[in-house]
Amino acid sequence: MSKKGKVIALFVLFLGLAITLYPWAAKWVNNQVLSKTAESYMHEFKEYELNQREKEEIELIKQCNENFINTSDQLEDPFEKDSPVEDCFADYGDEVFAVLSIPKLEIQLPIYLGASEAQLSEGVGIVERSSLPTGQSGSHSLLAGHRGMATKEMFRHLDKLKEGDKFHIYFFDKKLTYRIFQTEVVQPWETDHLGIQEGRDLVTLFTCHPYPVNDKRLLKWGERVD
Repeated sequence: MSKKGKVIALFVLFLGLAITLYPWAAKWVNNQVLSKTAESYMHEFKEYELNQREKEEIELIKQCNENFINTSDQLEDPFEKDSPVEDCFADYGDEVFAVLSIPKLEIQLPIYLGASEAQLSEGVGIVERSSLPTGQSGSHSLLAGHRGMATKEMFRHLDKLKEGDKFHIYFFDKKLTYRIFQTEVVQPWETDHLGIQEGRDLVTLFTCHPYPVNDKRLLKWGERVD
């Protein structure tokens, strides 16, 4: 083989390797970016005393949360239809609302208000008309995440969570811990049973199933234990 032919062969080889490795490399980079976004929120409130404005904001959030008690039976699948931000939180914009940490899966993801496609591409979304994850009794927050994207892991391995496994939500300076107690696979329209249960603080992790068919929904129910 001529010198020129060897150069071309090496170029084709490296090009093939680059194309093959790109999805894994891009996924690793994007996972790091999502984790850094989450860590930035957590660091902001670590060993930090909330100021008056932040305390008032938390009270407003909790008051608005009360409005969802009468609308929790109107939940809609966010993967079938964009889930917008409720009116009382329209000013929140694209700010990170909280952080979801799942130690077993080694992931930390920012949580956003609403579950539009734009928000789900950047982290976890709160499904419209479900409660906000603030640690309040008598609330049920539905957190939606993609089962996996070409260059982002998201909830790809959510099926590995078993009963008894824990996940955490960081909301301002609070760390809220939830334990998985139930797993369900349902149709996209089966949301009537996802409403609030009196006296319980529930958070359900919600994604498509089975991967990569995604015609059903996988639910991991968690109840606050701390």
